[in-house]
Amino acid sequence: MGSRHITETGIFMSSFAAMVFVSGLITVGVSLLSLLVALAVMLHSCESRNSGVLEMYRYKDNYKYCRNFALHAELNIGIAEEFFGSVRPQVDSRDIVLVDADDLASETLFSNYLMHRINEDLLHESSRDPDYLRHTFARKLYLKLQSDGWPLILFSRKPEKLRNAMAEFLISMGCPGWSSF
Repeated sequence: MGSRHITETGIFMSSFAAMVFVSGLITVGVSLLSLLVALAVMLHSCESRNSGVLEMYRYKDNYKYCRNFALHAELNIGIAEEFFGSVRPQVDSRDIVLVDADDLASETLFSNYLMHRINEDLLHESSRDPDYLRHTFARKLYLKLQSDGWPLILFSRKPEKLRNAMAEFLISMGCPGWSSF
């Protein structure tokens, strides 16, 4: 009749090999679990410290101070006048003051000057503009420095082809007498 030997599918292991295999699976499982916990803690730490785009809306005290200081042109001019009032240019020294010519003339006034459309109504309306007031304070500081005898050098971010027009505009605004432009 035939053989009654039945072959079962499976793996035969000794008890020692089974113990090593199971301990290896436990070690890998514990390592993966600890890695998962570590990543979760790191992600939570990053979320609580830096919340991305929403972080822009949360101001820090130092930023508020700098922002308020920059918005108050009168304070800036006062500090600059106090500084330049305490020091005097020496005759033999190479003391100069660099002035941004774009701060002396607002963009709207300069463009209107180029188009020859400045009239009384336009200037009257622009006197309430904060940008116009900033340029007015810068012009007052320029005139004070000029009257105190400081050599002034102007620079501008405007293209070279507008240099002569900018120089004429500054002279028409009452800001002549710079050393170079």
